[in-house]
Amino acid sequence: FNGNPLLRYDGYYILGDLIEIANLGNRSNQYWQWLAKRYLFGATAVERPAATAGERRWFIFYGAASFVYRTLVMIVITLFVAGEFFVVGVVLAIWGAVTMFVLPIAKGFSYVLSSPELQRTRRRAELVTFGSLAAFLLFIVAVPMPLRTHAEGVVWVPENAEVRAGASGFVERLWVAPESSVGVDELLLSTAEPAVTASVEQARARVRQFEVQYATLMFEERARAAAIQEDLLREKVALARYEEKLDALLVVAAVPGVLKLARPQDLPGRFVKKGELLGYIVSGPPRLVRVVVGQDDIALVRQSLEAVDVKIADRLHRTYPARLIREVPGAHERLPSKALAVQGGGKQATDPRDPEGLKALQRVFQFDLELPEEVGPVHIGTRVFVRFQHRSEPLAQQWGRRLRQLFLSRFDV
Repeated sequence: FNGNPLLRYDGYYILGDLIEIANLGNRSNQYWQWLAKRYLFGATAVERPAATAGERRWFIFYGAASFVYRTLVMIVITLFVAGEFFVVGVVLAIWGAVTMFVLPIAKGFSYVLSSPELQRTRRRAELVTFGSLAAFLLFIVAVPMPLRTHAEGVVWVPENAEVRAGASGFVERLWVAPESSVGVDELLLSTAEPAVTASVEQARARVRQFEVQYATLMFEERARAAAIQEDLLREKVALARYEEKLDALLVVAAVPGVLKLARPQDLPGRFVKKGELLGYIVSGPPRLVRVVVGQDDIALVRQSLEAVDVKIADRLHRTYPARLIREVPGAHERLPSKALAVQGGGKQATDPRDPEGLKALQRVFQFDLELPEEVGPVHIGTRVFVRFQHRSEPLAQQWGRRLRQLFLSRFDV
């Protein structure tokens, strides 16, 4: 703050010395007041502040910029303090509103209604002031304005078209070449996990052992045979469980299509985690977009959606219409792609403790969109910018909603 010339600290005086304009802030305010009196209220007798052409340009710029900046600083400080000390923040907000808006506006009304400077043009000043105020209030309260929300997504594939590792292990072999056509349940690749294989062999050996013991004793010692039979059944259950883990090491196709693998040459011998995405099975050009919507916008998307437009990252000059297919049930903690996280150039903040960088700091909602055929070929994972068009609403209603969301998110009130 100290070096910013828009606030009256050291930077303000340094700027005044550099441009050789003394008392820049007060003179800017006086010049703006003269502009209003002269051109809005028609008070031709008001004396024009003495200034050169260059100084007048500085007055116009500095007066507007400093007011906007001071207002933003006040809002940010108030929100921060209210987040830590709610009562203090409320008092600070009231004080800021009174000093920056209420008192200046009241002073302005008093000037319009009673100042001797406006004796000849008071009717015009009143019409301009109160007419403008009434028109502004009518505009924001009664005139519907376009309402849009923006989100980001990625070109996606149906869930069953993803090729994921069924269990953790080392990739042993690719059974199908990338870019080849595959059918349902066709073996794509196999992984190996020595611990699982060993557990299966041990369980099979124990089952064979109990089967032999049971066959030997079932006619001679039925009591012991019954106990061994219970052990045999228990081992068969364990064997079935281990064999399920062994089967999970085999990755098969869930849908027909063309196999797409990311860097297939690096897969053999690589360790993959359970659930890790290895590739996709594509049956035609991708037409699906998975979109992430924040909590603030989810109600609008659900309740007042009229149209959806998208821009694809590699062709931003074109806008395409899209169709909302469905909402993915529930709120989600994880993002569908790193491209949507801040670290990947997206808008969603993620937990820095998450090694995958996919856990969002706030729960998000996901929707699937269908792209039109005119889009043509597009790569899976490409970023898509989405604009949801909603029913038009007056600005007062839009601002009220955002203000309510701000209070809910910041103060839980």
